[in-house]
Amino acid sequence: MYALYCNICRSLLEKDKLLFSFSLTTRLMQAHHKIPKSEFYFLLTGGVAVDNPYTNPSKEWISEKMWGEICRVTECSSVFTGLKESVMENHITWKELYDSSNAHTHVLPFQW
Repeated sequence: MYALYCNICRSLLEKDKLLFSFSLTTRLMQAHHKIPKSEFYFLLTGGVAVDNPYTNPSKEWISEKMWGEICRVTECSSVFTGLKESVMENHITWKELYDSSNAHTHVLPFQW
């Protein structure tokens, strides 16, 4: 499989190799049942937007689109169960992470 991957990558433009690698990896993960379909489709689409019955806890930094996606990911995957409630109850702590210029180095708050 690795030899096939290398041969295909030789014929691709540099800009297309990352997309090919992502596509191949996600297909392999799906074949081995390591990525649930609902999570994969949410990654690609952001979920289907419907009227959100939950009130946005902080409109100053959480856009309606972002809040809708937080609510949808909480409902579509058991991995994210409780994320919506965590953001609602602790939006000040989440805002600090959101505003951080090096958020990728922080430990996620609470159980996340």
